[in-house]
Amino acid sequence: MAKFLLTIIALLGGCNSALITVRQDSKKTPRSNYNANMKTDLETFYPYINHPYSYLVKSRVIVFGNTKDYATVVESVGYDPRKGACSSTLYYWGTCIKKESEAPFYSYANVTVIDIINGSELTRMQKGDDELVKDSVNEVMVNGNKVKIEHDIKKYYEKKIFNTYDFLPQTDIDFVMLCRYIQETEPNLMQVSIEQIKSRLNKDLPLIGIVNDWYYEDFNDPDHPLKFEESDVYRNIQKVIKTGNIKDWKNKTEANNYWWNWPDSGEL
Repeated sequence: MAKFLLTIIALLGGCNSALITVRQDSKKTPRSNYNANMKTDLETFYPYINHPYSYLVKSRVIVFGNTKDYATVVESVGYDPRKGACSSTLYYWGTCIKKESEAPFYSYANVTVIDIINGSELTRMQKGDDELVKDSVNEVMVNGNKVKIEHDIKKYYEKKIFNTYDFLPQTDIDFVMLCRYIQETEPNLMQVSIEQIKSRLNKDLPLIGIVNDWYYEDFNDPDHPLKFEESDVYRNIQKVIKTGNIKDWKNKTEANNYWWNWPDSGEL
C-alpha cells in the first residue's frame, strides 16, 4: 500500500501553531473498536523519553489499528552510558501485544529494547577508555546500515550539537554527539523499522500513521503531577484510534519531543 508524507499545521484556538509531521496509509483505516477500559489502560502506559540514564536522540509515536484491534508504540532512541549502546526503547499499549517471552528482542512488560548502535560497534570505535570516537574510524553500523562518520566538529556545532562531557577533550566527538548528528542528518536510520516494531503485534494489524513531532509531558515530575485529562499524547491516541485517521492528531501546543528540549536526559 502506497505511503506518503504529509505535514499538518494545526491551529488550536488561541494557541500557537503546532507543526506535526506524519506518515499515513493512502486509504483511511476503519474505526477501531473503542472499549470502556481504554482510559484505564492508557493511564498505565508511561513513555519516558527523558530517562535520566539515557541521552535522548529521537522520539516518535506509531499508531496501528483496525475494526478489531489497536496498538500504540512510543519509540524513544537514546545513548545509555551504562549499557554502552544507542538503543530504541519501544513502549507498547494496545489490545494485541505479544508477551515479552514471545518477542524476539529484549523485552519486559510492555517495553522492548532494540540496539540501534550496539555495544561492540561502539567499543570498536572507542578512543582509549573514554566515550570518544577514534579519528581513524570512518564508518559506523546503524541498525544494519553503514553510515559515514563526520569528524569535523564544526559541523556538529552548526547543528547546535555540543560536547556532552565537560571533563573530556572538547575537540573530540563523543558518542552522544555522534548519535544526535546522525539523527539530524539521517533521521530515517536512527530508528527501528516498522517490521521490528510489529514483532510484538499481530502481523496483519495495519499502520494508521506515524507522528514525528508531538507534545510530550513528563509523567515522572513530582512537582507537576499530570492528570489524565490534561495529557495531550493520550488525548490524541484516543482520538486517532477511534477515527482511524492520523490527521486527527493535533498538538495542543508546539511540539517538544526533540532531544534539545530535554537536557537532563542521561544526566544520572
